[in-house]
Amino acid sequence: MATSSGNSTWSCNSKGELTQFASPQGTISYAYDAAGRLTSYTDAAGTTSLTYDNASRVTSLVNPFSETTSWVYDAA
Repeated sequence: MATSSGNSTWSCNSKGELTQFASPQGTISYAYDAAGRLTSYTDAAGTTSLTYDNASRVTSLVNPFSETTSWVYDAA
């Protein structure tokens, strides 16, 4: 949480991954899968979710408005 003096704070999990950032502008929470890939983040607008392929490349992002952006990769 942001301190009363207006400073920003952050929290990390046991793997050192950022799990929460709080500033006077708001708080963002982050979630990760077992491979350490960011799977979602939540801010004042809502939750954004990400999925990955077996090569750990982002394949889709769903924003808080349920709009999906997808990526397809070639074999190169």
